[in-house]
Amino acid sequence: YRYKAVTFVPIGQMGRAYAAQCAQPIEELMSSSDQGVELNLVDDDSQLVELSNGATFPFFGYSFSSVYVGSNGYITLDRADTEYDPTLHNHYKYPRVGGLFTDLNPSMGGRVSAEQLLDRLVVSYVDIPHTHSATLTFTFQIELFFDGTIRTSYTDISNSISVDMIVGLSAGAMYSHVPPDEFHQPQLSAQ
Repeated sequence: YRYKAVTFVPIGQMGRAYAAQCAQPIEELMSSSDQGVELNLVDDDSQLVELSNGATFPFFGYSFSSVYVGSNGYITLDRADTEYDPTLHNHYKYPRVGGLFTDLNPSMGGRVSAEQLLDRLVVSYVDIPHTHSATLTFTFQIELFFDGTIRTSYTDISNSISVDMIVGLSAGAMYSHVPPDEFHQPQLSAQ
């Protein structure tokens, strides 16, 4: 995913499912990462970010006026989560946008920020170290568009790392109402 952006587009009745578009090459994060409000996240932490001006983010058929930004590379929608172990069980437990779900630690360095623009919320993770190696850092971004579109972009992601991570979407317990024919699992390359 290094120097790539992936866009997830809502499909199906009421946007109850998502389809991933092909990864596109990028040279930098899709939105500026230095304009947002810094979130003071520590290891295994989560912080509430409320949308302003009546904005909502539709996700799997539900609308949210706030999100929880997790220090471990994800955004959860209906509750805070501090899970650091990127297993499929943990990923699918709650409604989640996994930008790069792995054991990150912003208190060791880097910057996590959130900025609301007219059409989206931008959450940036810049030079965030992995908990087990301060020299292994990640830079990526999650954009939640108010039409339900989600874009994740990655610049500083090493192809040679050997840590577990998950990138993707989860409807959590909400998934039970999504018909199987509306679920699409993309085959994305790490290159």
